[in-house]
Amino acid sequence: TGDEDDAPPRPTVADNERLIAGQRLAQLKVATENVGDHIQILAAERLCARAGLTVNFRVDRDDEIPHAPPVASGERPAIVVNGWFKTNPAEWPPHPAYRPIYLGFHMRLFQSPSLVSPEALRHYAAHGPIGCRDRYTLSMLRGRGIDAFLSHCLTLSLPRRLSRPDQQTDVFVVSRDRGILKHVPESVGPHTFISHYTDAKDFDKNKARAAELLNLYSDCARLIVTTLLHCALPAIALGIPVVVFYPPNEGPEHQSDRERFSSLAEMMRVFYFGEAAAVDWRGYTADVSLLKLRMTDQFFDLAARWGRLASVRGRKRHAVLETAEA
Repeated sequence: TGDEDDAPPRPTVADNERLIAGQRLAQLKVATENVGDHIQILAAERLCARAGLTVNFRVDRDDEIPHAPPVASGERPAIVVNGWFKTNPAEWPPHPAYRPIYLGFHMRLFQSPSLVSPEALRHYAAHGPIGCRDRYTLSMLRGRGIDAFLSHCLTLSLPRRLSRPDQQTDVFVVSRDRGILKHVPESVGPHTFISHYTDAKDFDKNKARAAELLNLYSDCARLIVTTLLHCALPAIALGIPVVVFYPPNEGPEHQSDRERFSSLAEMMRVFYFGEAAAVDWRGYTADVSLLKLRMTDQFFDLAARWGRLASVRGRKRHAVLETAEA
């Protein structure tokens, strides 16, 4: 990874002198069945908690974000914009009352070309630099003159689990459907299939399911085999060996998968199902300790624009201790 792409953003401190803890915070919500979206929201929420911020209200990523927030006139809530964007292309960019920071931002342009509309580009220029989840998004923004850097996904900021070999013995095969199971050899041993797709779009229930799955993987997993980006990335952050396959898509969907997985593929090999014979079924790990520390500092530097940050250095040292790898 090039130093220029990974350089920390320039801090932009707000004119007001309010402590960050006094800043009202909006956070994203989604009406999707994919708990990978909720895992990314949890990661952003946990970073905000390190800065003393709790969620005051939520705004729908796809259908509400360009509308005035439910706050008093003149109030400008903070928001972390991260994750996959977006369905409903008419609903973009965010309303000017929001004070966004962008970390882990991914654009799906063939579905939402409004993400690079003139109005959107003016928005990014006003609120940059933009922290991109992957090199594809980075190239799309830089190619249009936007100040951007590679932040990677906020799920990589999740702290590494403690090693408990006697307890962490399960193999989880995680995908949208069971088609992946025919590619898992018998030598892997007993395994449990898990889907990250629920049968409902209830945000609170799916967010609770996301937290439940993170705890399950952390406490019990010996190996995870997956086609899902937001199973693979949290597993890497937690220190769980993983085997990652591209989803079995074709055409524009597969191209989108290559774009979404572009930074993961720099950390470890992402296999096609036809390459299953080449897999080391003990799993693969990646050392992301420095990336975690860099991401945490990037978050605090950008969050400084929301107000005067109390004990910035102390909080960063705490983050270093919390995310340091064994």
